[in-house]
Amino acid sequence: MVVLVVSDTHGDEAALRAVLKKELRAHAVIHLGDGAREAARLQSEEARPWHIVCGNCDIGCSEPPRKLVTLGGAKLYLTHGHAERVKSSLLTLCYTAMEQEAKAALFGHTHAPCVQFQNGVLLCNPGSLAAARTYALLTADGGEVTAAIHTL
Repeated sequence: MVVLVVSDTHGDEAALRAVLKKELRAHAVIHLGDGAREAARLQSEEARPWHIVCGNCDIGCSEPPRKLVTLGGAKLYLTHGHAERVKSSLLTLCYTAMEQEAKAALFGHTHAPCVQFQNGVLLCNPGSLAAARTYALLTADGGEVTAAIHTL
């Protein structure tokens, strides 16, 4: 299963529309916050399932700040990352994912793309779709996950 992962769209609905059109092969969409409003608007236009979490800039957001979902047989921990203080360290994020028995922790907040494994957990930040025009494609197959950063 291919999953489109975006974060930090910060009101740039045009960029979000563009990446949705470009990545039609994605079976699902994950938005990691700071743009939950435009994500919710576009979600209603899509047939693919969406998973959205609130970021620190999503004032009045009705989505949860973090979620645990299973896609392609893999458990994924979704968060914007500000509560886990990802600008300082990824250790809290990694330990939280491990406690949840997640194969991957997907986060945003820093605007810096990142794909790395730590303690057997894939840590993936797609970067900022608004600022740097980056996003991630995650592949989940039989419980194993990989990810790669792409540019719009």
